[in-house]
Amino acid sequence: MMRSLGPALDVFRRGVDWWIGELRGMLPARLRQLMTKPGPDLIVDVADDRVIVRHGQDGERRELAQLIIAGLSAEARRAQLATLLPGSETKASRDAAVRLPAARVLRRTIDLPAAASENLAEVLAIDIDRQTPFTAEQVYFDHVAREIDRKEGRVLVELVAAPRELVDGATAIARELGLVPRFVEVAWPGGDGPRVNLMPRTREAGGPAFLRPLTVALAALAVGLAVAAVAVPLRQRGAVAEALREQVAEQRKRAEAVQRLETEIEQLSSQRRFLVARRAARPLTVEVLDELTSVVPDDTWLFRLRTADREVQIFGYSASATALIGLIEQAPLFEDAQFRAPLTRDARTDAERLHIGFRFLDRAGS
Repeated sequence: MMRSLGPALDVFRRGVDWWIGELRGMLPARLRQLMTKPGPDLIVDVADDRVIVRHGQDGERRELAQLIIAGLSAEARRAQLATLLPGSETKASRDAAVRLPAARVLRRTIDLPAAASENLAEVLAIDIDRQTPFTAEQVYFDHVAREIDRKEGRVLVELVAAPRELVDGATAIARELGLVPRFVEVAWPGGDGPRVNLMPRTREAGGPAFLRPLTVALAALAVGLAVAAVAVPLRQRGAVAEALREQVAEQRKRAEAVQRLETEIEQLSSQRRFLVARRAARPLTVEVLDELTSVVPDDTWLFRLRTADREVQIFGYSASATALIGLIEQAPLFEDAQFRAPLTRDARTDAERLHIGFRFLDRAGS
């Protein structure tokens, strides 16, 4: 039941994020700076057998500690971190950004219709099993829109995905160290990679988003705006309603565009499955040649072979072309062998010149 509600909750969450972002934009710049919480200054690089803790404030990253975690309990890991870091660095509930090794993360660039640019998360969630070896339930992913070509109607999107077990394991290790993971990033070599956050929204530490100070302040501002809205003159409400109707119409157009994209994706997937199945059923050309080689007797030689669809035509000389027809008919891979031209005898070779056509069967025998 909770899984089926996931997409709806995700849409609701993004709607709330958009609403809060609009309210934040109404605040003065100084107030926005005072209310914005700085990002974590601890960076935790998680490898297979060790954890490296770095200080990442002001754009500089200084290594603070390196822990060997293989075979250690959570209590032992916390104790080891407290020993290696200064006292101020080990206080409980310290926010941190977890970084995954780039070699364990899938990164690829995808070309999509420009209509998908407004709903990239939904489009990628639908198409994740075609773009990666995983399903949407097996990975956490994020994306960055790199380039939108409105003239050609295309958008280039950089997709970054990581197995859920990798992300969940890394954040669990950070929590065992007494840290609170706020972001899950990727340690790109040389920093050459997109800035993404693979932290699952529903599992971010620190409680629900609406309990954070900034959100509480924005909620209070929203209440104030709602009270002020009551005093808006009636003549202005008609304009507001019209603007809302235009927004609804625009969202409906976007939803229809996404639906058309889903239909296009399904059609392409169906065509691909058909072509793969058809290719798998047909024998390879080398298999046809091998079967024909085993059928043709030593007193027969061919100088031309032609194929079209499932039909094969051979040209050559044989001591007994009629007997060759029977041999081809007896082959498991061939059927419907017959002469395509009258037999003639070549005086130089004292053999019958032949032109025979036959069909080869699919692997299923049809």
